[in-house]
Amino acid sequence: EPPQALRSALGVPLRERRWEVAPPAVDAGAVPRGTVAVLAGPGSEALARRTMALLAPQTDCVLLREGEGEGQGDGEGPGTGRGEPAFHDEASARRILDGLPGLSGLLDLTDVARPDGGPGPWTARVVILQELIRRHRGELRVLQVTQGLQDLPGTRPSLAGSRVAGFVRMLGVEYPRVRATHLDTDLALPEAIAAEWRAAGPSAEVCHRDGRRLLPRWTEVAEAAATDPFLADPERAYLVTGGTRGLGSRVARHLVARGARRIALTCLRELPVRERWDAPGLSAETAEAVATVRDLEGAGVQVRVFTGALSGRARLSAFLTEVRTVLGPVGGVVHCAGLGSRGPAAFVHKRSDDIREVFEPKTAGLETLAELCGSDRPDFFVLFSSVSSALPQLAAGISDYAAANTGADFVAGHLTRLGRVRVRAVQWPVWADGSAGKAARDSSQGAGIGLLSTDDGLAVLDWAMTSDGPSVVLPAPRLV
Repeated sequence: EPPQALRSALGVPLRERRWEVAPPAVDAGAVPRGTVAVLAGPGSEALARRTMALLAPQTDCVLLREGEGEGQGDGEGPGTGRGEPAFHDEASARRILDGLPGLSGLLDLTDVARPDGGPGPWTARVVILQELIRRHRGELRVLQVTQGLQDLPGTRPSLAGSRVAGFVRMLGVEYPRVRATHLDTDLALPEAIAAEWRAAGPSAEVCHRDGRRLLPRWTEVAEAAATDPFLADPERAYLVTGGTRGLGSRVARHLVARGARRIALTCLRELPVRERWDAPGLSAETAEAVATVRDLEGAGVQVRVFTGALSGRARLSAFLTEVRTVLGPVGGVVHCAGLGSRGPAAFVHKRSDDIREVFEPKTAGLETLAELCGSDRPDFFVLFSSVSSALPQLAAGISDYAAANTGADFVAGHLTRLGRVRVRAVQWPVWADGSAGKAARDSSQGAGIGLLSTDDGLAVLDWAMTSDGPSVVLPAPRLV
């Protein structure tokens, strides 16, 4: 029997962030000593030079270009001339920093007016952040500027900067000497950027829209006062990524309890051929995946399984074609796939390869999946995010995992602004009977977020699949 998810009110409050008008930035009156690195992308070099001119003479700036080779300059403003440093990967970023001792700040404008809205060499910019913090022991100022990333009207939606922004917004928590801000703007005016750079007590996130300065505030989701039951269409297929184990397996079983009879699952690692499912020596993870498939099939469900990275576009596209042919049109998607950090470690010690691996299912894989499912017009597209994305104080030690989930949150807002129906990221807290360890449970409760019961979690999932509302929500169980 399905859990008691049909109550007139959810058993757990849902919260969302709303942006409220705030006073203009107040000049701090002092800037850190040293040189500021100003990063410029393909569409923002002129903006970078105009902003540098406004920061002078109080602040010495050096322009670093994103791209191959060295810039020749255009004779407009400071930092021009021949031989401007350029970075295109992690190694070139480190070489540039080796020649720039004494940096005390970073102004990242690479994502403003980025032509394709893509990520660019984002891990190189993460390396620049890491090396800057590692090498400079004094106060640091960091400002990343994006254009259309936050889920607000007033400018063209863009995912440019989404991979880096999740790191920037939590730096000040892990490193109190770092004053880090992510500014999302509509017009990218150099005067407004310079004002935010000099702001006293800067916020971790700021938005500029239509001449107004906005700051985020948590509020309860009014629309979550009641929920309708989710009833699956037995003639349509439902896709659950990461659906062979853990919470993903629980979601697949819940969909079946709600009437689904055609389920497509994905998992990262290859499963053995069916003839070897009873062979000795299966890993615990493989045995759990096999048990999930068998249990679903035993309940009369048709099951198809995809193995591999979701960013493998050709293979994923072929699998979805098979799903449509064999199971039917895709009626809904629950994206549970994700990878945790490789053990707790300070941000500056995170390896680029590990960061990319953690990010894949939440960014490139998710973006590929969303694009390939767009023509199906699914009734819902629910993304599993994390409370560590919602509350930066929970990101210390797992900054890559938290930032990856922030990337998924941005995708949810982006797709919503593009007109996709019922796309929602749920920033799940710790499930009471889940696999989270004591440290995660203690940290969450220390931040004022209680443990989530299975019944309440599945009730929230039902709400997310059936209700309209904000693109990102945080279930916030009360402490007991």
